[in-house]
Amino acid sequence: SQAISDVGWRRFLNMLAYKAKLYDKEFITIDPKYTTQRCHQCGTIMGQNGCRKLKLKDREWTCPMCQTYHIRDWNAAVNILEKGLGSWQNPKKQVA
Repeated sequence: SQAISDVGWRRFLNMLAYKAKLYDKEFITIDPKYTTQRCHQCGTIMGQNGCRKLKLKDREWTCPMCQTYHIRDWNAAVNILEKGLGSWQNPKKQVA
């Protein structure tokens, strides 16, 4: 069933790419890795450097490094936008 799901998702992305081209728009895909676990303010990635990894039920969280309060979906949207625009910043190395 995973293969069927992958085919369906790929078909959906192909339709989006077609529509974007039809309306002279750019369509890009990004790697979703860390988009929900990364603080868009300071770049800290939860689950690394001693920070606890967020669970799916954690819909709101506060960054342990910069104390920025996040609504998970909104934070992920900001990270996805930054990746798409090419302004994604890798987190600074944190000294333990």
